[in-house]
Amino acid sequence: GITTTQTITNTITLDLNSHTLSGTTATRLFYLNTADKYLTITDSRSGGKIVATATAATQSAIEIAKGNVILTGGTITLTSSAATAYGIKSAAGTQIAATAGTINVSATSNAYGIYAADKLSLAGVTINATTTSTTGAYAIYSTSTAANETITDVEDLPTLIYSGTYTA
Repeated sequence: GITTTQTITNTITLDLNSHTLSGTTATRLFYLNTADKYLTITDSRSGGKIVATATAATQSAIEIAKGNVILTGGTITLTSSAATAYGIKSAAGTQIAATAGTINVSATSNAYGIYAADKLSLAGVTINATTTSTTGAYAIYSTSTAANETITDVEDLPTLIYSGTYTA
């Protein structure tokens, strides 16, 4: 499995092809930090997964500092025995688009399926966030003020906190 952060600096497509990619992270499993680059995650045969286990608080399966992530298939799962875990976390100036697939995040508290600080487009995706406490299970958490939010069946952007499970 992956034991160090995989930093992505070019546009790539990761086809899970029904395989499981697993790893343990002390910070984040995948890190995109190059403007105008794309990480596309797909699964051409179904059943493909990215399974991350967090070893400390404030972890991400995928973190976007610059660039864009597109999810068109597969399952992303992050399990943390500590607080604050993110399936996909983005910064200002980035974009998350999901047209298929599943994101699952669990933590002791503050589990975020998607934490979006900028552009967010969802359709055909299921997001689950669970905690072992009574606080902080957010399927979608957006602090964006971007004008082009396109989330099906969910209102209240630019500030959105949608708890529990979300299915587009």
